[in-house]
Amino acid sequence: MSKELPKHYDLMGKQIAEGGFVVSELNKYRHLELCVVDKINPKMIRLRAIIPQGRSGAYYTANKYPAEMMIVDNEEDITMYILRNLN
Repeated sequence: MSKELPKHYDLMGKQIAEGGFVVSELNKYRHLELCVVDKINPKMIRLRAIIPQGRSGAYYTANKYPAEMMIVDNEEDITMYILRNLN
């Protein structure tokens, strides 16, 4: 009997699925990266960058909270996020 995976939701309230594309910051330089969801853990989600970084060609990976990412499936979601957060 295996444990059920928890349901995590992004900034816009959409459910995050394994293998889906999201935008999040992965490293300390605070820029956004397009990532793939590698694994869903009980509290955090394991992300892997799409584009290799640096001379070594390594893919950044990081554990992030669901509230720190946004699913990318169409342009309207990104536009709505920008409009919601204008101050």
